[in-house]
Amino acid sequence: MARTITRNVTLEMGLRSLEAKRKLEQHQISLPTRPRHVVPELPDDLTEEPDAALMRLFTRTTRWSEYLSAQVAAAEIDERYADAAVEKIKALKSLENKGEKTVSAAKAHAYTDDDYLDALDEQQRAYAFRKLITAVYDNSERTAALLSRELTRRVNRDTRERRVDRWQP
Repeated sequence: MARTITRNVTLEMGLRSLEAKRKLEQHQISLPTRPRHVVPELPDDLTEEPDAALMRLFTRTTRWSEYLSAQVAAAEIDERYADAAVEKIKALKSLENKGEKTVSAAKAHAYTDDDYLDALDEQQRAYAFRKLITAVYDNSERTAALLSRELTRRVNRDTRERRVDRWQP
């Protein structure tokens, strides 16, 4: 029960998230594409960056956040289906092994089944990918928030400075 991965335009998607993407496309809704540039890194001191460079950094970070949010959604869909596949096989194996003397023995017998082991392996891969891509997405959101705060600080500073300059002789 190996997971089929499709590199569809830009997203890493399993079969179920690919189906969901196709459903969106039927409604003329497309997912964000992978940004052309690498994930931006913050300079050590944002306050020294010129306004134009800061805005470019903010724009690139926002584009990555958009892309990564779609990647997180696809990973969550695929993880959910992987969980369901494990539960289905476990339930079927429990029924097949109901002749065992204990429930624990019936459940343990499922671990001798290759389909069940493959489903468990896929479940762990889906979980690991979702955890990592969520961490990257969360980091991009924190970076965007930091950039936004710096931009707001500059706008507010400029407004105050212009007000003060009007009253000086």
